[in-house]
Amino acid sequence: MFRGLVAGTDALKVITDTRSEKVQELRRNPVCEISWYFANTREQFRIKARAEIFTQSTSLERSESWNKLSEQAKTQFFWPTPGQVCDPQQNPTQSLTNDFSQPPESFALLILQPFSVDHLQLKGSPQIRRLSVLEDAVWKAVAVNP
Repeated sequence: MFRGLVAGTDALKVITDTRSEKVQELRRNPVCEISWYFANTREQFRIKARAEIFTQSTSLERSESWNKLSEQAKTQFFWPTPGQVCDPQQNPTQSLTNDFSQPPESFALLILQPFSVDHLQLKGSPQIRRLSVLEDAVWKAVAVNP
């Protein structure tokens, strides 16, 4: 889940559960792609990035991200492992004795460093598409056919 940008950078903050399949995939290959579609402006963004996984208790960004979550959002990180078969006898929303003062091991912050953005504006005719690539710390964009 997108949680903002790292101050002063192009990096995106995303939180996830360390027990999810995507974390294992990112450990094997940190290159990922995310997409966003904004219905009001009819814009689509495909962002390629390198992910860095923060699970350690010494990460200030991770702790700050945890502290900004609602109690309801924090509770999900104490639920059973994502993707596992549900136990009908177990209710993940039951009130547990969770310590919300510190993020649990299941809470991870992903910092996504983008290196390529494909931006498509679907509003209008013709549609407008730009490819931007980060080269030597400078974003270079080129218009391409949609």
